[in-house]
Amino acid sequence: MPITFENIPNAMRVPLFYAELTSGGTPFNSSERLLLIGQKLSTGSAAANVPVQITGKQLVEETLFGAGSMLSDMVKAARKNSPLQEIWALPLADNAAGVAATGQVKLTTLTLPVTTATNLTVYIGGRKYTVSVTTTDTATTLGAKFLTEFAADTQANFTATNAAGVLTITAKHKGELGNSIDLRNDLYGNESALSGQVTFVAMAGGATNPVLTTALANLGDSDFLWIANPYTDAVSIAAMSAFMGDASGRWSPTSQIYGHVISAAVNTVANLSTLGNGLNDQHLSITGVYKSPTPVWDWTAALAAKAALHLSAAPELSRPLQFLKLEGIMAPAIQDRFTLTDKNTLLYDGIGTYTVARDGSVQIERMITTYKTNVQGTTDATFLDIQTLAQSQFAVRYLRNKVVSRHGRTALADDTAPAQNGVTRPRDIRNTLIAGYAELAGLSVVENQSVFEQNLVVERNATDANRIDVSLPVDVVNQLRVIALAGNINLQFAA
Repeated sequence: MPITFENIPNAMRVPLFYAELTSGGTPFNSSERLLLIGQKLSTGSAAANVPVQITGKQLVEETLFGAGSMLSDMVKAARKNSPLQEIWALPLADNAAGVAATGQVKLTTLTLPVTTATNLTVYIGGRKYTVSVTTTDTATTLGAKFLTEFAADTQANFTATNAAGVLTITAKHKGELGNSIDLRNDLYGNESALSGQVTFVAMAGGATNPVLTTALANLGDSDFLWIANPYTDAVSIAAMSAFMGDASGRWSPTSQIYGHVISAAVNTVANLSTLGNGLNDQHLSITGVYKSPTPVWDWTAALAAKAALHLSAAPELSRPLQFLKLEGIMAPAIQDRFTLTDKNTLLYDGIGTYTVARDGSVQIERMITTYKTNVQGTTDATFLDIQTLAQSQFAVRYLRNKVVSRHGRTALADDTAPAQNGVTRPRDIRNTLIAGYAELAGLSVVENQSVFEQNLVVERNATDANRIDVSLPVDVVNQLRVIALAGNINLQFAA
């Protein structure tokens, strides 16, 4: 079999020894970056709509995006859940047409003055603020004390004013997400003698999120396989679906960049079901939650970071995410958590679920995609679970690396041609794919090697002599989701 050379010519007569070294191909190495999409404050130095990498420098996110900004919060939440993850951010400016959400903390309903000094705690967006209450305090003076506490918290995601004991809370950012900032007291039982006397007006009125199209276009061909997107309004989801889509987006045959979008949405079961039923996108996962003290953007960042940590490398990417703790995420009150029936309904409507452990920590229960039906409108569970998408993008990138490394610069001949260095035949490509599939099976990404080999088709295109067509049947490894036990109870086993 003739040996081909890249640089040593056949017309060399000068003695003696010449060597050229080329790459024999390296094992596939999956480097999967996490992208956080969110709003910055005007005080942040980062340019809007331009992706920026988050370095390990302490609190660099506050310099880039502004202390108390949405994106600063998201970076912190992501770091808690995947400390070594390569994190990038896509900062957005508030929409000029947007409206900031507002709410109220009414201290005017307190029984004042108190007869014994005590304290009072309120939680705003999951952040705790406690003031002392003396026997001479009025609602107005208590309001002033709270303003002092708020001002001392440079990472607060809101501003506040005090009008005779009525605190008006305003989200720092314009847009719908400010409506998810939770207002409450007594997060952990009765925390004060005045517990239950404060009246809260929930955050509302936030409207008009930033437009994503320019920012997404600025990502170019940069690979971000895990994207945290906190915006679940129809316009934002449509922009993300077009960005990721199979036809012309990141999953298209011409792009082959791949990736997955992860979001959280705060709403009632009925409204979450409506949201999920209006979507059918295998590249989008939304987890539903109701009345969590933690803002929705922190939920989004934590979910995406945890997914990136566990779905980036084999064989871990084939395991379910159930019972993985979301660090830094606060659970809703017991009465606000979804029931088993609620969660089963949501999982059929394309919305993922969480669970709460006995210690109160929040855990992923099942992260699914919004995909429910195929192009014919028939119910289809192929892309129900996020693991299938993680396995698919991993397998395709793995096989692409293997094929390109082996056949990237070769001549093409029929199977009847003799084996030669620098010449590829359809059966050579077939053997490369079979070997790659076997390696993926060894990594527990795929299974059923023998059936794969029987159904794999590799052939020359009928009209283009320079093209090979491949029909690649893939059987991905599944996850253990449910154990159903039928017990048979007896008062006494027969002898």
